[in-house]
Amino acid sequence: MNHEAVVGILRGGAVIGGGFLAAPGVVLTCAHVVRDALGRKTNEAPPAGATVQGDFPCHGSRTFTARVSRWRPFDLDIAALEIDREASADIRPAKLAPPEACKGMAFEAFGFPKNFESGRTERGVVWGTTGDGLLEIRPTDSPKCFVEQGFSGTPAIVNFSPVRDIKDERVVGMVSAIARDHNQLLAYLLPIPDLERGWPPLAKPYRGLAAFNAESARWFRGRDGFVTDILKRLDSEAVVAIIGASGCGKSSVVKAGVVPAKQKEGWRIASCRIGDRPLHNLARELAGLLYPGAAAGDRADRTRSLETLFRDDISSALDHVDELLRDAPVLVVLDQFEELVTLASDTERVAFDGILTHLNEHCRGKTGLRAVLTLRSDYVDAIDGLACARHLLNPSRIHLTRMTRPELADAVQGPARELGVTFAEGVDGDLIGQVDRSPGLLPLLQYALHQLWPTQKGAVIPATMLTACGGLEGVLGECADAVLAKMDDGDRERARILFTRHLVTVTEAGIAHDTKRAATRAELGELWNVAQTFAAEGTWLLLIDQDRANGDATVEILHEALIRNWATLATWLNEVRELRVWENDIRRQMATSGPDDIWSPSQVARAESMLVRPEIAPEVETFARTTLASTRAADLWSKLNGYHGYEEAITSLPSIPSNVRDAMIGRLMNRVDCAEAFLRSVKRTAYGLFGIDPKRHKRVAAWIAMPPLDGEPHPLLRARCLLGIVLDLSLDGASLLSALRATTDPDQCQALGQALAEQPDRRDDALREALRAATNLGQCQALGQALAALAPSLEQPDRRADALLKCVRRATAGPDQCRALGQALAALAPSLKQPDRRADALLEALRATADPGQCLALGQALAGLALRFSESHGLTSGVLVNLFGALRQPEIRDVEIRRGNRLRPPSDPLAQVLMKLFGRNTLWEAMEVLQAAVPEADLSRPWPEPFLPARPPSGGEV
Repeated sequence: MNHEAVVGILRGGAVIGGGFLAAPGVVLTCAHVVRDALGRKTNEAPPAGATVQGDFPCHGSRTFTARVSRWRPFDLDIAALEIDREASADIRPAKLAPPEACKGMAFEAFGFPKNFESGRTERGVVWGTTGDGLLEIRPTDSPKCFVEQGFSGTPAIVNFSPVRDIKDERVVGMVSAIARDHNQLLAYLLPIPDLERGWPPLAKPYRGLAAFNAESARWFRGRDGFVTDILKRLDSEAVVAIIGASGCGKSSVVKAGVVPAKQKEGWRIASCRIGDRPLHNLARELAGLLYPGAAAGDRADRTRSLETLFRDDISSALDHVDELLRDAPVLVVLDQFEELVTLASDTERVAFDGILTHLNEHCRGKTGLRAVLTLRSDYVDAIDGLACARHLLNPSRIHLTRMTRPELADAVQGPARELGVTFAEGVDGDLIGQVDRSPGLLPLLQYALHQLWPTQKGAVIPATMLTACGGLEGVLGECADAVLAKMDDGDRERARILFTRHLVTVTEAGIAHDTKRAATRAELGELWNVAQTFAAEGTWLLLIDQDRANGDATVEILHEALIRNWATLATWLNEVRELRVWENDIRRQMATSGPDDIWSPSQVARAESMLVRPEIAPEVETFARTTLASTRAADLWSKLNGYHGYEEAITSLPSIPSNVRDAMIGRLMNRVDCAEAFLRSVKRTAYGLFGIDPKRHKRVAAWIAMPPLDGEPHPLLRARCLLGIVLDLSLDGASLLSALRATTDPDQCQALGQALAEQPDRRDDALREALRAATNLGQCQALGQALAALAPSLEQPDRRADALLKCVRRATAGPDQCRALGQALAALAPSLKQPDRRADALLEALRATADPGQCLALGQALAGLALRFSESHGLTSGVLVNLFGALRQPEIRDVEIRRGNRLRPPSDPLAQVLMKLFGRNTLWEAMEVLQAAVPEADLSRPWPEPFLPARPPSGGEV
């Protein structure tokens, strides 16, 4: 064990006894050790200002000088020494154990017997209490020596932790005597109550803002009648409700009155906080009692099982618990029951209500499970809707009234009197009178007494601090403001956020009082350090509780009196009250709402006004913005439905937030009728929905290129692609090809073809491969358009032309593919470096086929190539155009072809070759196919764009 607080008392440089650091700057030892150190005779008091020497042997024999401040040799054999705090600045004072029975517990003591000036450790067991109130200690085995002379004043330390690897070492007493018979290995300890009476500031008889509990029950005064009444009621009732005003002492009555009485009867206690998960909290506490030997993981599993059973089958759950209780009944303490309506969700509230109702109606007096709850009187109406309220507010109700003046006097004077301390004249009467006139100040009474207690001088409590603070109401705020004053601006701001966002449940002004709530360390993050400052020893405005069940710690305001009586906090809360009330409403909606819930106009207006506030909680803001978007989308949808207000709705789209537009995408685009409506005003609708944000375009692009769903209607798919095109989205070629393969719709194919033609990353081999696999006219036209647009940018146009020609001549190339390939070849012609040789190849291919589609493709290519031939070759664009125009006449040989103002028969070499090779009928069929593919083309005039990339040069043939 750690003996760092142990002190050696010196005389002439030799250690003659021990002591321990009990508080900063205070050492406790035996009165007879001080007497021996001073060389005084028996019962001879030290002179005023007497000093002794001492050291800390576990810290390199660090020596110090101590002034004797208190010496009680007769009734207690205790002395208190004051030392310079700097001498013990890095040494932690010893913690005192609760003054409860410690019989059978193992201890260690570090003393200074003869020949062991550096100290020796002895171990033993607390055997029991003697007739004069001392604790008898004995060795654990049969050693040759035990605690002996030189151990006087040293502390006996016990590890109270039930967990092996965790230490909770506390002093259970101070060695003061050994057995008179030296053959008996016995010694005696002064117990904790004697140490506290020997030096009263060591005791903590007043609880500040904390409720009294089982450990502090000996200081609890003034409520004996109510405790007796509650105990009688629990004999016949399964659930008893303690109802009273905030700060009237409900928790103290239960924890320091009812609980210790039940523990003496053999009852086990489960203290359950309601919180926002009451079922889980109840199951966890019961599992800890019902399965005490279970490992942490197993206990967690049992907690989940019990919680599920409570939720699904209350009767079976209670029967299961009752079976496990047997002869060891359990009292469940449900403190702050109002949290069931302020924090718990509707589902949790209903289930927990069912448990209490079942206990009241079916298990009264028949089960080993009892419950006692505390409820603020201002929340009686709030729980009236619960099924259990009929019983809680009538048969089991105990109303805790204000304390009478005699009860207040007992609460104020009793603890001090027990420790031999008195109040300066009028101090106690003034305190009692203030609370008697204003019962709401009761929590401040304990806090003021707690603050006054360490200021005592000579066992007398002065009025200095109370007067300086202006009475009870000023004490609490003065202390809290003093903590703030020591912080920098950043920590003060963090303190404001800590209290207003995390530690107080704010209510609407005039409806109910604000209440405290617990927050976890994980929830607070960087605010945790600020919370620790307010929870530090000596301040105790906040309570930190380490929850070892889940490894997380929680912090909460120690008492709601801080909320009511700290003016700074009241100002903070009023500044954010409207926002926090709204946030609480939103959190309740979050527990029950679905993703498609919408708000009323008043809710929308309220949300819009709150969302501009800078301190809104992140999770609330996210939920609110999502719901607001859904609401606005639903409103626009109602206008679009039936399209009575379609134009008006479309006009308003660009002005709504981007998150609303995003939310509308799924709603609007999954409706066939809405998709068709988009086609009536595509561009305006698209820009209205998506705006011009490139990032949003990228998201929409992936959606547009997504393969169609089963049963997806063509208008919707078409609208997808049209939206993509009009928005000029940066879609990659692979996505566009994927979208093209997924559709047979002509409009969609045309739109995708246009997009493919504008792609910076397109490749002609990929387009040709797609064209080869195309299954319909629309796909072929789109791919042809893309291939034609690609032609001017190719680095090796001649090689590409050969590849296209090869595609044309394939036996598998159908008419639609041929049209597309011809279109591409025609576009490629102006870029060729060897046009004559390519013309020969085209003519050879044309001579070798009788297929109308191939003829059309080759003809288109030749028409494009004609622009590159000179007059000496005898082939011009005008000749070719007039040739195809002539094919529409009944007899080719009788047609006169106009060149300028002169007419002549078709004597150009190409015309003669074509007529000789194919004859009139074959060329006529080719023209019919061409005319069907491009109905708007007037073949009697120069070939229309885009089949010729440029019109004939001026002065050329017409």
